[in-house]
Order: sequence, then structure tokens, then C-alpha cells
Amino acid sequence: MVLLAVWVLCHGQGSSISIPGSLLGLLLALSLTLQQAYVPVALQGAEGDVMSLVYHTCISSILLILPGYLIVSHELADILGHVYFLGNPTFWFLILLHATNALILLLASYHQIISTSPTTHAFSSTSRLALQPLITSLLLSASSVSFASGLFILLLVLGGNYCYSKSG
Repeated sequence: MVLLAVWVLCHGQGSSISIPGSLLGLLLALSLTLQQAYVPVALQGAEGDVMSLVYHTCISSILLILPGYLIVSHELADILGHVYFLGNPTFWFLILLHATNALILLLASYHQIISTSPTTHAFSSTSRLALQPLITSLLLSASSVSFASGLFILLLVLGGNYCYSKSG
């Protein structure tokens, strides 16, 4: 049903959709929604070590999402064949800047879990991650298809958060 709605939006815009990209987007939204149910269980498994849980969550999301995307999108060969930026200082500066921001976000996540609860952290994290594509499409003046897909992911995650909070 979701793919049909996206197809209708694309057809009206005169553009086409990527089925693997759409499926990966749905998989990402689903994994973000399910992650919130897993966080309290994982915290018990980590014996209350919050930093271990935050580290595990970051690493698992990278290991689950990135390889799947590279394999399904067939971009790995393009990346390996056209790596021209490794000698560019600007590239390494941006990598360092991103790593610094990631560390700050990791520490903020740690303090949020300590101050509130793992479930609160999961709700705010998934909502923030779902909001990012929507904000990006607005800032980049992307097509209404990008906006609609970002809005759908946001609503899916917020709906999952709502259902989870009502069931518990």
C-alpha cells in the first residue's frame, strides 16, 4: 500500500521510484520502530551498563543498515571504482567533524539514558531519526515525493511510539 501511494505521488510528478530504495526505506523505518522495544531488554542484558548499550546500538545500526544498502543499491562497485577523494584534506576534515559530532551525540545519548530511561531515549532517538529526512527534503527543496516519504516515515515511527507507550 505504501509503495502504491509513493508510485501515485511519483507518477503525478513525472518521475520514477526505486523499488529497492523504497523497500530499504520501509525496512529502516520498521527497524527504528522495533529498536525502541529492544532497548529496555538490551539494557538488562548489558547488566545496566548504559555506555555499553549506547555503543552497541550505534554499531549495530551501522552494521545492519550500511552493508544492506551497499549490496542492494549496487553502489559498492561505483564507490570502489571512483575513490578519488582520499587525498583531499577537505574530505578528511569533514570526516573528523562528523566523528566529533557523533561522539557528542553518543555522550548526549548516554546522559539522556542516565537522566531519564532507556525507553525515553528510544522514543526521542527514533523520532529524531525519522524527522531528519523530512527536514533534509525541506532544506534542499526536494520534490514532494521526498517530502511525502519523509513524512510517512515520521508518522510510522511516531505511530509506533504511540502504540508502544499505550501498550506498556
